[in-house]
Formats: sequence, structure tokens, C-alpha cells
Amino acid sequence: MKRAIALLILALAAAAAASAQAITAAKQVATVKLIRMENITVSQLKPQVDAWERTYSKTSTREDRVKLLDGLINRSLLEQAAERDKVVVSEAELKAKVDEYKRITAQQRGLARDLTDAELQSMVKASGLTWDQFTRQLRYGVLVANYVRAKRRADLDAAKPPTDQECRDYYDANKKSFFVDDYLRTRQIYLDTRGLTTRDEREKAMKQAQDILRQLKAGAAFADLAAKYSEDTTTKYKGGDMGWLPRDTATAAQTFGKDFWDDLFRLKPGQTSDVLLSNVGLHIVQCSEAIGAHLVGFDDKVPPQNEVTVKEFIRMNLLASRQQAALYKALDDIIAELRKTAEIRVFEDALAW
Repeated sequence: MKRAIALLILALAAAAAASAQAITAAKQVATVKLIRMENITVSQLKPQVDAWERTYSKTSTREDRVKLLDGLINRSLLEQAAERDKVVVSEAELKAKVDEYKRITAQQRGLARDLTDAELQSMVKASGLTWDQFTRQLRYGVLVANYVRAKRRADLDAAKPPTDQECRDYYDANKKSFFVDDYLRTRQIYLDTRGLTTRDEREKAMKQAQDILRQLKAGAAFADLAAKYSEDTTTKYKGGDMGWLPRDTATAAQTFGKDFWDDLFRLKPGQTSDVLLSNVGLHIVQCSEAIGAHLVGFDDKVPPQNEVTVKEFIRMNLLASRQQAALYKALDDIIAELRKTAEIRVFEDALAW
């Protein structure tokens, strides 16, 4: 009987704690009204605070939380204003933003190709976001740009492209940024060994890889064997094409293993490897082209894609930077105007939890 009573007390205490947490999460930290009343709660603010504290490795102050809350208030104001003024984000615009994110993230990681959908989804999951949360963030970014363009287009149009001399001055001041790495263009036939747990399974996979290599040496077409045997769904129906690979990429070396990556960059154009072992499987790799590390000149095309010259690349990026600065300035002005007409209440006592 005593044990049952003790268990009951513990259960009631746990229920009370859960109830208290739920009440705290639902507590209002602010209300915002432009076209309708919206509540901002602890459950909306706390993830922002937690992320801030992880980023800066310190406990947030009340002032820090007020600044983060201001961001949520501004978002609510702009979303309500966009609804009022019938500014929307189309699915095509959202898809274009996702594609842009894949391209830019791949460049930041040293890849000479866009991220695949699977790679992006895996990266989003690793960041702690759901796919829905991620796309909502992207959608809001597009909404901001659309609204500013609708209301302050003249401010954005005032950002002019840089002159040739301005581009040249930027190049001369940042030459080290235009030293490109070694690149290889390769294709592969890949057998995934990550799920193989026994010695017999691994030996069977190696035997299959060696048999594929024999077929290649006997004259079989690489693309045909890739389509038939390769377990990399991203490349198998493209002749095994892996695109351009940079030598200095920590992500790839960590994923595949340094020894595998070093073996890859010993290949010469036209050369086919033996069976190579990586952290994720067995590979037969063929090198089709190579670019040696070098400084790219101002009028040279940017390797490995060779689509634009360095001058054109600098012009596009400087213009984008100017347009972004103009957008942020116009956005600050818009938010200031919205705050003058909106009803905003902040409950600072709720910022302590």
C-alpha cells in the first residue's frame, strides 16, 4: 500500500511538472496586431533563444531575449502586412529558392555540383530542423524580398552594377581568393558495403567488384556497367559521372576517407583505377579530365565550370551585395513604419523561464 501511494505521488508530481511546462510554453511573451491579433508565446521564442545560446556558448540575458523577440514581432508584422497587401510566395519561387540553396551550399562545401535532394534533406535533419521548418524559413526569406520589391522597388533599383575598375580593384585586393584547387572530373561504379556485417558478405562484394573491373578491361562500356551494377542512384544513369571534384574538401575526405581521396587524385585523365575501398563501399573510378591548382586571371573563366569570367563573377557578387544592403535598409524602414501603426505589447515578465 505504501509503495502504491508513493508511486501515485510520483505520478501526480510528474503530471504537475508536465502541466507547468505546458503552461509556461503557452504563456504569451508578446501580442502583435496589424490586421488581426497574433500571440507570440514562450514555445515560439524559446527555440530561438536555445539556438542563440548554442551559437554563442553563453546564457542569454534579458536584453538578448528582447532582441530575439523583436525579430519574431517584426516577422509577424511583415507577414500580416504581406497578407493585407496581397503579396505572396508561389511554389515556383520556393522551388527556385531551394535550388539556389543547394547550389550555394555545395559551393561553400567545395563541391563542383549542386547538392542532391537527399543530401540537402540529410543536412537539414542534422541541423535539428524538420523539412517543413526549413522550407518555412526559405519561404519567409522570399516573402521579405517580394514585399520590399513591391513597396520599395526604387530603393533596390538604385543599387547599380560596379564598374570594370571597381571589379579590378576588388580582384587586386583579393587575389588569394581566386587561387583554385586541383580538380578532377570522374565517373564511378559503386558498391555499397555499409550494410555488410560478415566476412563472407564483404568477400562476395569484392569478388563482384573485381568481376566488373575485368569486364571493363575486356572492353565493356563504363556507362553500361555503371547503369547495370552501380548502387549510387545519383550517378548510375549518367554514365557514373561524379562531376568535378576538388582535392581540398574536408567533407568528402571525412565521408570517404583520406586514403581513398588521395588515391582518387593520383589518377590521370583516361586512367581507370583498380577496385578502391572507401569508408562507404567499393569503387571503380575513371578520370576523364583534370585541372591543376593555379591562380585564375581577371579575364579568365572560373574553373571548373568555365561559364563566366572572373570579372563577370566579381561584378555579379558585388552587385548582389549592394542589392542585399539596399534590401535590408528598405526592410528596416518598412518595419519602422509598420511598428508605428501596429498594436504591440511585450510581457517582459514572461521572458524568464
